[in-house]
Amino acid sequence: MKILVVEDNIKLNDKICMALKMEGYLMFRAREKSEALATFRKEHPDIVLLDIMLPDGQGHQMIHAFKEEYDCWVIMMTALSDTDSKRLSYESGADDYMTKPFDLFELIYKINAIKKTLEKGKSRFTLGDLIVDEKEYAIICGENTMRVPPSHIVLLRKLYTKYKEGSFLDKSELGNANISGLEDYNSIQTFVSRVRKNLIYVGCQHVSIASIYGKGYSIVINEDMRC
Repeated sequence: MKILVVEDNIKLNDKICMALKMEGYLMFRAREKSEALATFRKEHPDIVLLDIMLPDGQGHQMIHAFKEEYDCWVIMMTALSDTDSKRLSYESGADDYMTKPFDLFELIYKINAIKKTLEKGKSRFTLGDLIVDEKEYAIICGENTMRVPPSHIVLLRKLYTKYKEGSFLDKSELGNANISGLEDYNSIQTFVSRVRKNLIYVGCQHVSIASIYGKGYSIVINEDMRC
């Protein structure tokens, strides 16, 4: 599981990263908003540990971007213990709030608990305004739910995995995905077109499937349409 630590105090950042690395987590670090956003979009972490007071702005200002682009957990880590700071963080979308100084063991317990929750919820994943339910073979956007063929779920899962890796889905990989009817380029193109139409039918506005000429496909989150 990937964790991004956004903390401008170098010693504390190192201390947190070392403790969680020893627990087997893959760590990334940032000291400023700009660095945090760049790292987030490259690595797509499962959890973000986020300080409020950063050199180039307020940490809670990034929560919406984190949640919109890739549904992750956000835990605030801050010396601010006042009610207004907590309220603003939770209203911005934070999942938890820890006041410095805190016990590293408590942080590890929280992270381990989140890991168990994420493992239980693996039948669903979120991209932008789209939720994909692999158990019910459904795509969900807002109040709209649409049942789709299992093959559509397979494609969205593969695209989701590639998105997390910062890569794209090669046509050859899709052709070898044990989906019936995908014998050639034209059948693959028709299949992807049907999935695209279903995204439109369910009301999805922020997520699309882009064609990479001569190579394959990738998921795109339309930043211009974000709330």
